[in-house]
Amino acid sequence: MYYTLDFVEWDAQTISLYQQTCKANREWRSEELGVMKDEWWEERWKAIEIIVGKGKTDKMKQAALETLWLDKMKQGAALDVLTLSSNKISDKGCEALAPALAQMTALERFDLGNYEIGDKGCEALAPALAQMTALKELDLGLNQIGAKGWAFFHLGNNEIGAKGCEALAPALAQMTALKKLILAYNQIGVKGCEALAPALAQMTALEWLHLDSNKIGAKGCEALAPALAQMTALETLQLNYNKIGVKGCEALAPVLPQMTALETLYLRDNKIGVKGCEALAPVLPQMTALESLNLSSNQIGDKGCEALAPVLPQMTALKMLALSSNQIGDKGCEVLAPVLAQMTALEWLDLDLNQIGNNGCEALAPALAQMTALERLHLNQNQIGNKGKEMMREAWKNAGKDSGLWTCGLYLY
Repeated sequence: MYYTLDFVEWDAQTISLYQQTCKANREWRSEELGVMKDEWWEERWKAIEIIVGKGKTDKMKQAALETLWLDKMKQGAALDVLTLSSNKISDKGCEALAPALAQMTALERFDLGNYEIGDKGCEALAPALAQMTALKELDLGLNQIGAKGWAFFHLGNNEIGAKGCEALAPALAQMTALKKLILAYNQIGVKGCEALAPALAQMTALEWLHLDSNKIGAKGCEALAPALAQMTALETLQLNYNKIGVKGCEALAPVLPQMTALETLYLRDNKIGVKGCEALAPVLPQMTALESLNLSSNQIGDKGCEALAPVLPQMTALKMLALSSNQIGDKGCEVLAPVLAQMTALEWLDLDLNQIGNNGCEALAPALAQMTALERLHLNQNQIGNKGKEMMREAWKNAGKDSGLWTCGLYLY
C-alpha cells in the first residue's frame, strides 16, 4: 500500500479523509473526500456513507475506500453502509476497489447504482459480492455492464442482459440475508428471469424486489412465479413497465396469495387490460397485507373497473389505489363509487389522466363522506367541467377534508 493515514477528523456531520504522504500529495494534493455519517443509525460511527466526488481518479477512490476501511478496522468496527453511486468509477476502479470490498463481510447496504461499470468491472466485483453474506440492500441499477457482466449500455440507459444475470445469480444465491435488491431499468428479459429465478428462490429474507422496465413479459413472469412463491418475506414487488400482459397476470395470480407479507404491488404500464384485471381480481382479497396497489396505465377502461369493483371492499388493508391513465370514464366512476364508499382505510386514490366528466364526479362526490381515511384524491387532466369541479370541492369540504385555506388533498387541475 503506497500511502499512510496521517490524519482523520471525525465529527457528527462529516468525516474528512486526508492523505498526507508524498506520493499521495503528488497525485491528488491532499484532496478532501467527503464521507457523510448516516444519522439514522443508532450505533455511533457504525453506519457511514461514502460519497466520492465526480472527477476523482480511480486511485483516489481506492485510497478513500481502503483508508476508511482500515481506519474502521483499527477501531474494531465494521463498515455497514457503503454508497458509491454516480461516481464514474469505471472498470479499473472496480479492480482497485475489489480487494477492499472482499474484506467488508459485515456490509449490509451497498449502492452501486448509476456507475459506468462494464464487463471487466463486473468480473472484478463478483467474487467480492459473493463474500458479502450479511448484505441486506444491493442496488445495481443504471450501469453499462455487458453480456459477460451484468448489463450493457443502450442509448443512455443500462440493460442487464441474460448472460449478465447468469454471472450475477451465483453471488445472489449466497446473499441469504439480502433484504433489498434493485435491478430496475435494465434489460434482463425472459432468459435473465430464468437465470435469476433459482437464486431468488433462496433469498427468503428479501423484502423488496425492484425489477421495473426490464422487458420481462409474460414468459418472464412464468419463470419468476415459482421463485416468488418462496419469497414469503417480500413486502414490495415492483414490476412496472414490463409488458407482462394478460398471460403475465395469469402467471402471477396463483403465487400472489402465497406472498403473505406483500404490502406493495406495482404493475404500472403492463398492458394488462380488462382480461388482466379479471385474472387478478379473484386473488386480490386473499392478499390481506396489501396496502398499495398500482395498476395505472394499463388500458383497463370501464370494463376493468367492473372486474375490480366486487373485490375492492374486501381489501380492508388497502391504503393506496392508483388507476391513473386507464381510459376510465363516467361509467367506470359509477361502478367504483359504491365500493369506494366501503373502503374506509383508503388514504390515497389516483384517477388522474382518465376520461372522467361531470357525471363521474356526480357519482363520486357522495362517496367522499364515507371515505373517512381519504387524504388525497387525484382527478387531474380528466374531462371535468367547472360544474364537476365545484361539486367535488363542495363534497370534499362537507366531508371535513378542507383545511379552510384551500381544498388540501383534492387535485383537480
